Amino acid sequence: MHYGFYVLVVLMAGPGFATALAAGLPEIVFAGSGAPLPKSFAAYPTFQAHFWLASVLVGFIVLHVLAALHHQLVPRDGLLRRMGFGRRAFTSATAGDRLWRQERPRESPP
Repeated sequence: MHYGFYVLVVLMAGPGFATALAAGLPEIVFAGSGAPLPKSFAAYPTFQAHFWLASVLVGFIVLHVLAALHHQLVPRDGLLRRMGFGRRAFTSATAGDRLWRQERPRESPP
């Protein structure tokens, strides 16, 4: 799922960059031409692709947050606690890792 977010962000950059080029933004912003910005970018066809990709991305983010809240509130499986920083919850999935990281007693020198 997370790789899908990355793909959408990369796909959004293409039409966004193409819209900026079609609108002449490099000359306006970086060359200091003094020309006014376009009143609306909606006239550019590449903006429509950018807009719909952004809408899909926002929709997936909302679904992702709702799924995380569902896991926290309905099955109560500790998903948010496992995702957070700090001390980890002790579960069977992390038991081997926790036992491996335990500090072993040091032998005192003779």
